[in-house]
Amino acid sequence: MQEPFGPMVALVGAGPGDPGLITRRGAELLARADLVLYDRLVSPEILELAQAARQMVCVDQLPGCHPDRIGTIGQAMVEAAEEGLRVVRLKGGDPILFGRCLEEVEPLIDRGIPYQIVPGVTAALGAAAYAGIPVTDRRLASAVALVTGHENPAKTEGSLDWEALARFPGTLVFYMGIARLENLANRLMAHGKSPDTPASIVAQATMARQRVLVATLGDLVAKAREADLKAPAVCMVGPVVRCRQTMDWFDRQPLAGRRILVCRPKDTDGGVLVTQLRDLGASVHNIPTLEIVPTRAGDIPGLVAGSRPDWDWLVFSSQPGVQAFFERLDTLGLDARALAGARVAAVGEQTGTALARHGIRADLWSQAGNAESLAAELVGQVDGQTVLLVRADRGRDVLARTLGPVCRVLEWVAYRQEDRKALHPAEGDWLAQAPLDAVVLTSGNIARALAKLLPAEHQQAIQTGATGVFSLSPVTSAVIRELGWPIAGESAEPSMRALVQVVRQKMQTRQGSA
Repeated sequence: MQEPFGPMVALVGAGPGDPGLITRRGAELLARADLVLYDRLVSPEILELAQAARQMVCVDQLPGCHPDRIGTIGQAMVEAAEEGLRVVRLKGGDPILFGRCLEEVEPLIDRGIPYQIVPGVTAALGAAAYAGIPVTDRRLASAVALVTGHENPAKTEGSLDWEALARFPGTLVFYMGIARLENLANRLMAHGKSPDTPASIVAQATMARQRVLVATLGDLVAKAREADLKAPAVCMVGPVVRCRQTMDWFDRQPLAGRRILVCRPKDTDGGVLVTQLRDLGASVHNIPTLEIVPTRAGDIPGLVAGSRPDWDWLVFSSQPGVQAFFERLDTLGLDARALAGARVAAVGEQTGTALARHGIRADLWSQAGNAESLAAELVGQVDGQTVLLVRADRGRDVLARTLGPVCRVLEWVAYRQEDRKALHPAEGDWLAQAPLDAVVLTSGNIARALAKLLPAEHQQAIQTGATGVFSLSPVTSAVIRELGWPIAGESAEPSMRALVQVVRQKMQTRQGSA
């Protein structure tokens, strides 16, 4: 039975941009939501957490201009909740800080619909942390003021007390549009704030494309124009800005600012690859180009419940094959004990790791990570025996061709590899945000499928070398070259660890020469 969702509507803070900054509670609610209403700036990686959602709608797509859309959002939540749907209103930053939270929940309150609010990391704190600027420091600032910069500059009077802000004995943080920066700086200085006060703008905070500008209040506007900073942005004013000189950790990461595309199928080790690259500071998105579909191919050849299997060796060529095999065992009411008496072999470290999750340690696995090397090691050990190959519906038949002359070979097609026909909107949005620095490919089939999916401008960048392509193995590299794509780096061994290492080495070199 599914865990209760609680109130039918949840307003969830998505944080300032980095998908890792959403709270655990927010992720849990997203995973069980039927409808997600999200802000435009919410990252595609966070939207991927909405695994069960029937519908995801960007609130920019709802009718009305920006000030009027609040009522439309509230009405959409009411209608969905009254239909029995579980709704997540996913808001950038924190819902209750400059998020017009009360206005959005008022329709829910009027209709007696229960709701909950899940806080998020607000943009000010995310920007400050990732820029290396502490908003407070007992030697420099013991208070912080969070201020909206969206007052109308044409108003003669406003709700902000600019004289008090200019005298404020701490750090000022403005949530602002870049277009209002001149009004902000001029008003502070007109009310007595020194032009020499340290100031900073953090644009695209917490994301790989984050940019940080450090200046004084007096020259902030001119330098911002010169740098051509883009919204969203946060402005910080106060002595703590000087701390960036020693606390600038984010921009010092090996792959800071790099956008990397990974193309692993779902439910494989793509998450490990993404995590390792993100740990080095890169903005990484996994867009699977293949879908793994179980074949439901019936009984496994040579396997009879209650008796020893009719094969001496069981050979796995991939992680999905391992998963499909043990899922089939489970449906038959069997487990790993059904393999008693057989020896097990695996192509590559990742396949061996997948076996270990099921309590099986491979007797033989190819450190070279390809079928050729495993076949060469097996051929001297299987003479006159029976071998069961667990494989995909397509791919190279190296194992069957090499082992066939010396032993009896059985094959069980565990899954199909289907090329995806189109990108999801969120995937297209991520690709359109900026050029790619690297594409990481782990098989020839993945590379071929990517060539059908990837927009033309990104393929052109690959062909010119502006986007580097990194390959897991010589076999993968051969297919990449068939596509006419140059290879920026090839893993020294077919493991995710070694693949990340070559990406780091080559991308750091490229970054240093930029």
